Amino acid sequence: MVSLTYPKPVRRSVRRRDFAPTNHRAPVVTRRLSQAYHRPSVPPWRKWLNLSIFIFCVGFLLAIVYSPLFTIKNVVINNVGFKPTEERLKEIVAGVMSTRLWLVFPQSNLILFNPGHAREVLATEFYIEDVKFVRHWPNVLKIDLANNVIVAILKTDQGDFLLDRRGVLVQQLSSATDNDRSLPLLLEKDSPVRNLGDQTIKPELVTFIDDLYDNWRQLLPELLPQYILLDPTALPTLQLNMPEGWYVNVTGESDAKPQIASLKRLLEERIKDDRAKLQYIDVRFGNRLYFKLK
Repeated sequence: MVSLTYPKPVRRSVRRRDFAPTNHRAPVVTRRLSQAYHRPSVPPWRKWLNLSIFIFCVGFLLAIVYSPLFTIKNVVINNVGFKPTEERLKEIVAGVMSTRLWLVFPQSNLILFNPGHAREVLATEFYIEDVKFVRHWPNVLKIDLANNVIVAILKTDQGDFLLDRRGVLVQQLSSATDNDRSLPLLLEKDSPVRNLGDQTIKPELVTFIDDLYDNWRQLLPELLPQYILLDPTALPTLQLNMPEGWYVNVTGESDAKPQIASLKRLLEERIKDDRAKLQYIDVRFGNRLYFKLK
């Protein structure tokens, strides 16, 4: 017969348990926790001191930004080679100085002037291989160009244009430049209609013309050519026409300095006082120099 009552469970021994004491927090911890919620009040003089320091820093910053002491008053541009181009570059830089950095700070301040922005604006109008902006404290900005921005003046029926190192017409002059000798004057034979942005000659020949004119001014400063004739059918031969009526043939396939040195030696040793009788001189063939008298 099966019993209908369940057996009593076996009573287990009471396990020993470790209970934390009632005051389980250390006094130091309790004090720190209470101080986190009950900070001591700041003395009034401390608040005024912090406010004074903040006002002084803001005022000092505004004094530097808007002080006339650091306002750019003089812009010096080196290695331009032509006065109208230098004036145009100064106009572009002045336009950059009239803008504001982050719509707040004036870029006319020498400290806040942004060379990167100025370099981008200059590149939109002129081809400049490298340009450096140097700050001369307190208010002078110096701009150093790696090479001449303008190499020559191209005279056409539409007017006089400035030629950059790429052979591109970048600026049209408003006045005649016949008496200007700071840049070589180029004339094209059977010149087509020219407009701004047109490439007239190759960059290699432009570099040669720049080197040629620089060496000419060093070796023969008293005898500068009146103009250089560009004949598309004869390039890279250039014809340098003198004010006295004779001309010199040079080639862009050789270095300019030896050709000018040969010309100087020929004039001093062979031609001498017969310069008025000259018809032409040819220095394209190295040591073989040719000339013809009238």
